[in-house]
Amino acid sequence: MSGPAAPVRPGLLLSLAVLLGLSLLIAAQALRTYDEPLEFDASLYATLGHELLAGHSLYSDLWDIKPPAVHVTYAAAELLAGYGPRQIYLLSVAAAIATLLGVYAAGAALSGARAAGLWAALFWTVIWADPGLEANQPNTEVFVNACIIWAFALMVGARNRGFQVRRWLLIGGLFGLALLYKPVVTPIPFLLGGVHLAWAPDRRRALGQIGIMAATAAAMGLAVCGYFLLVGRFTDFYNVMIINNRFYAGNMAANLIQGLQADHLVPSYLKPLTPLALLGAFGLVLGLLKTGRRPWALLAGLIIGTEIAIALPGRFFPHYYQFWLPPLAVAAGWALQELGQLARKDEDSRAYPWLPRIVGAAALLFLLAHQLPLYRLPADQWSRLKYGDHYLASKNMGQELGRLLQPDETLYQWGIEDGLYFYSQRRPASGIIFHWPVVFGPLMPGLQARLLADLERSPPEVFVTKWEHISREDQRRHPVVAWFLSHYQFYYQRGPFVLYYRPGGRLAARLGLGRPRPAP
Repeated sequence: MSGPAAPVRPGLLLSLAVLLGLSLLIAAQALRTYDEPLEFDASLYATLGHELLAGHSLYSDLWDIKPPAVHVTYAAAELLAGYGPRQIYLLSVAAAIATLLGVYAAGAALSGARAAGLWAALFWTVIWADPGLEANQPNTEVFVNACIIWAFALMVGARNRGFQVRRWLLIGGLFGLALLYKPVVTPIPFLLGGVHLAWAPDRRRALGQIGIMAATAAAMGLAVCGYFLLVGRFTDFYNVMIINNRFYAGNMAANLIQGLQADHLVPSYLKPLTPLALLGAFGLVLGLLKTGRRPWALLAGLIIGTEIAIALPGRFFPHYYQFWLPPLAVAAGWALQELGQLARKDEDSRAYPWLPRIVGAAALLFLLAHQLPLYRLPADQWSRLKYGDHYLASKNMGQELGRLLQPDETLYQWGIEDGLYFYSQRRPASGIIFHWPVVFGPLMPGLQARLLADLERSPPEVFVTKWEHISREDQRRHPVVAWFLSHYQFYYQRGPFVLYYRPGGRLAARLGLGRPRPAP
């Protein structure tokens, strides 16, 4: 007979209760911006995921520069929640809660200190949706953060006994998944693996563990390459992932140097996180000076790898800096734990037991003073704060197109307004759903031919663009622009958008649009 079950410790129950409460708070926070217009990337992934479920093939039919993990994630969310705002809400909340738990696990991995984990989780709950970093919508960074912080927590928690094969298989799997979302984070597992080896008492065992981690991540990447090879689409996959993305990133060494400039290293939209950065810097110095400094060395590796990952593409968009959010939350939690140790008077008592709580509360209040007023704003105002009226106009135009077109009628937009597909709930006439790969880049000739073939084969009822994309003579000479100007008639203009209809099409017949209407 088995013995009685071990009692659950009160500290663990308290931690679970706090984490549950924070998870519910995250869900409530996301509800506040439920109706916020989607920015370009999120609406792109949603549209491509929808087209995947409709039977189209990634990279051969559907074009994007990202690896397949994000498109598959969006498609899976659509299966669970449908195509629309509920899908976006599900992804935002699931990613934020997964990262919350990872941040807690990483925080508590420092000498098993649950207090550090809870502080880190509190900080994360306040900052996870920071609008300055465009963090409240499910871009690729939110999924990468969940993978990286859990892999980091497992590495910090690795004990100096046994080979722990399952742990290192899981770490490798998490890193492999992160790379399938965004390969620029490759420096992070390299640096963390190097730190693990450098601080290991048994180098041979550590080298084997890193080998398991690297082999698992590599096997996942090779499995994806093998899939595209088996289905006969490897050339398309290679052209996007290697040829196009090498062009997109440019000179990565120059990008890294550029990333060291003050306006890129510490941009203005990171300033609200200053208390966490100061706490983390204090803890990092203190932790690295201690004898048992391996966790802090791993954190230093994560921080350096994060900065490299942000700089490598050379673009420095605000949402790239979301990579800082989990490390800063964990660093601040660990710093409070170190501060508590520093305040110890002797082995049996503390001189200032309240010091970590006072400092932590002060940092938390500073963060709340910045974040809380934002939740008094309506969802549309969040969009205006980040992007002006750009995506609000796309949402309104998309909804108008949804009323204009029948469910089985298609449209095409010439530009980067892919939110028109998402909000109209109408399918694009081509899998090349935004225009820049057919305007410049190494794959331009082939993609131009593919797009024109798609439009000739299945001409959309409506062609939508902005004057800025067709106003100059050189733009009018572009093969796609020339095609639609010769096949479509001006219908009307709404804000920045210009709509053209197809003479003889279903929409034209339904609305009596037989006579050409001159463009203004």
